[in-house]
Amino acid sequence: MINVIIIGDSYVNYALFPADSRLFYIGRCREWGDIDVVEYILEFPATFDIEEYDKKEEEIISICRDVESKYGNIDFVIGSSEYTLLVASKVRESLKIPGRSVSDIIPFRNKAVMRDRICSARLLKQCNYFSPTVADSTFRTSIFCNDDYPLVIKPCSQAGSRFVSFIDNESDLLEAIDDMNENKLDYIIENKIAGEIIHIDGLYRDGELKFICASKYVYDCMSWISKNTPMSSIQITGENTERNVIDFANKVLASIGTNDVVFHLEAFAHNSDPIQLLEIAARPGGAAIVPAIKVFYGIDLNEESLKIDLGIKTTTSSAGYLSIKRNATETFSWIVLPIKERRHLQIEAVSGLNRLPDSVTWSTSIEVGEEYNKEFWEDKALAKFVLVGNTTDLLRDMWYLEKSISVDFKVIHKGLCKVIS
Repeated sequence: MINVIIIGDSYVNYALFPADSRLFYIGRCREWGDIDVVEYILEFPATFDIEEYDKKEEEIISICRDVESKYGNIDFVIGSSEYTLLVASKVRESLKIPGRSVSDIIPFRNKAVMRDRICSARLLKQCNYFSPTVADSTFRTSIFCNDDYPLVIKPCSQAGSRFVSFIDNESDLLEAIDDMNENKLDYIIENKIAGEIIHIDGLYRDGELKFICASKYVYDCMSWISKNTPMSSIQITGENTERNVIDFANKVLASIGTNDVVFHLEAFAHNSDPIQLLEIAARPGGAAIVPAIKVFYGIDLNEESLKIDLGIKTTTSSAGYLSIKRNATETFSWIVLPIKERRHLQIEAVSGLNRLPDSVTWSTSIEVGEEYNKEFWEDKALAKFVLVGNTTDLLRDMWYLEKSISVDFKVIHKGLCKVIS
């Protein structure tokens, strides 16, 4: 019997597990359909944070030791989301389970360690940075001069642009540092970089790129958080662009020192200047990135990530920008629409779904009767769409979707809820 620990909101496809697997789920109570699991339910605070699983490291390891005492050795630990990557690696190390170690994961979860590794490798030129948690910061001191501004301050181990601030002067910087300390967050301060934000998504196995593509944001995560806009991006193409993206991603991954990862990399692209790293995550991209890549390229990055944790070799090779057979006349885009409301509510109707553009090849939406903003956990978007066509038509159709899709709801509780959007 193969014993598998699944932590939190990690992706699961039962078909990829060995036939004699016994699954143990550690996390919040959730629906598992026909997947047979032994559940170990954890309690979380009402204001859930990206690091809550990390904070329960000792409890989770204790549960895993209990599983071993009752059922025998644990063979695999699945932790494929931003919430669970690090604690899964700590479980593996503590119980001597094969798989990615803390050293493999930490540069993807801690931005200061990430910058330090890339700086030490000397393969890429990157912005100056300072963090009190890393000795070799490239800013000489934590006292900044006028020429250093504007700056960006961000937590080392958060996600989704939470707690990120743009800094124009010393007063703003001191206030932002106080806010980080008050929230007990390790932080990193960097030069603010001009340029379009792009995301690069790919599969890296045995130290070699197997799949890669890149898109530029139309609306990015920061806008979603701060302005409650949609999130959206459109794939960028062109021989020079694709070659630069491949070269840049290879250098980032080599600098990090990883061998097996599904990655979501964000960077700045500005005219003919070299691509500048923003950050890299050891997981598939969020929003509608995974379904968009699956629709356009036929590659499921969630499944590829699960294969890494299960020690399964990939069958993907030379795909995306790496393929010489790729049809470059069409591209793809995706858009995720928010519900612009913070109160606890119930969905009564979603309008506009019967008039979708022909370019829409995949979509999903919130269902009538569902409750929204009920708990601290991330809520569903109003709707998600994947589109395929030429760039001009896709930009037009995304604008149409943003304006034409709407939701009717009734408020259940008038008080504001604390939610992660």
